[in-house]
This record gives sequence, structure tokens and C-alpha cells, in this order.
Amino acid sequence: MEQGLPSIISVSQDANIETVEGASNLDGAIPFEPLTGGALAAHSKIDPKTGEMVSVTYVSGMSTHARHDVWNSEGEQEVKGKYSLILDLPLTIDPFRSFLDRFPVQYDANRVSRLLHVLTLAGASPVAGSD
Repeated sequence: MEQGLPSIISVSQDANIETVEGASNLDGAIPFEPLTGGALAAHSKIDPKTGEMVSVTYVSGMSTHARHDVWNSEGEQEVKGKYSLILDLPLTIDPFRSFLDRFPVQYDANRVSRLLHVLTLAGASPVAGSD
């Protein structure tokens, strides 16, 4: 889940999947972070120019902040690039759509789409905010 800590799973040789530990901080590898609670991003991207893995993590609800993480190929937080662009699209969840056998996530044309330009600073994990 994008807005939570990962689960540790076990997959047996006969393809049975079992949850070993839910909401794991991977033995302290994922520090608690006040804006996101230590959540991880599910759709990280690799920058083809720098080889960095870039991700954005957020918490839905009243928060107007997101955490921007950049990792080098050795798995260390490091920033080589100068900028990141983040598409902030108004996707909403409507549980009623599930009863209609439709995917519950939909684009809300009544809300504003935004393009965020994040200046990355070496040695920092920037936080993008919007009011």
C-alpha cells in the first residue's frame, strides 16, 4: 500500500503467500517520518540519466505535504539531479463504484490538477507542499 509501511511476506514453493509481518519498518531501516509516518511509495521510478530511484510518498486526508526521496544505485539517499516534476492529479476513491462493479478510483474533473516543480538539494530529502 502506498500510504503505509510494507508487509513482509513468505511465498512457498507451491505458491502459497503468507504474511509474516504487517506494517513492518524492516528492523528500523524505515525511520518514522512525521509527514508520512514512514510510509513508502509504491511506484518509484528510475531516472535513466542518473540511475537514481525517485519516489514521492504522501498521506491522504488533510495533509498538504509529500515526501520526495532519491536513492542512488547502492540504495543510499543521494541526489545528483537538480529537479523533479510531480504530477498531482485529483484521483478520488468512491466506494459506491465497487457496488456497481466499477473500479473505485476515478479522476475528479471538478478538482484542480497541479504540476509541482521540486528543487532537489544534495544531502536533503525535499518536502513539496501546497496550500
